[in-house]
Amino acid sequence: MPVTEFCFLHLSSPFTPETHQTLEEAQCIQDKWALEQDPNTPLNRIARGTGMLQQIGDPTALLITAPWESPAAHWEWIGTDANKEAMRKLTPLIVTEGDKKLVLFHVDAILFPRPDDDVTSPLASAVLGVHRYRVKSSEREAFESRVVEALATLATGPGTPFGWGWRIEKGNDDTEDLLMVRGWDSEEQRAGFIGSDEYVVLEELASHTLDFDIYSYRRIV
Repeated sequence: MPVTEFCFLHLSSPFTPETHQTLEEAQCIQDKWALEQDPNTPLNRIARGTGMLQQIGDPTALLITAPWESPAAHWEWIGTDANKEAMRKLTPLIVTEGDKKLVLFHVDAILFPRPDDDVTSPLASAVLGVHRYRVKSSEREAFESRVVEALATLATGPGTPFGWGWRIEKGNDDTEDLLMVRGWDSEEQRAGFIGSDEYVVLEELASHTLDFDIYSYRRIV
């Protein structure tokens, strides 16, 4: 089952040009490995559906994302010498304990399609909005129906179409997390949507959750 990786992490010190260079070096290691596994892999990271993003409002909060054929395929990469080399670069930069330690999971859908899928990838946008909705496991099916209905009414709005999927690895068997993404031309465009009549549709969705959060990111690698 194709999945999308979501890896949320925090830097242990302020973001600097040196930090950016280290992130780029780590990503280049994965780029090289991916091409070795499949010579037809797009060289362009947006086309491949991978990237590192920085949260707007908190420069120390980062999101790493990539598509995988399955969670097992991702774990295969994690076990490689190439990934270990990349992590030797990254680990000194990130928080490894406490509430801000790294969180890694997969979503059961490809949220950043390749250009040949004839859909604009949110990763190509100036700003990426990431929504998380948590519901009781017993209400997953009903909430999914609400999501499908809600997004049908927002299909022609500003930004890229919403993409969404369910978190596979769960920290609590009693709850489920739904992740939703959308690309925006600017943070101002995203903020304008939040203040619009259309946003009421998402507010209605949120009213059926245990909790939710929305953050915006800019791609930096």
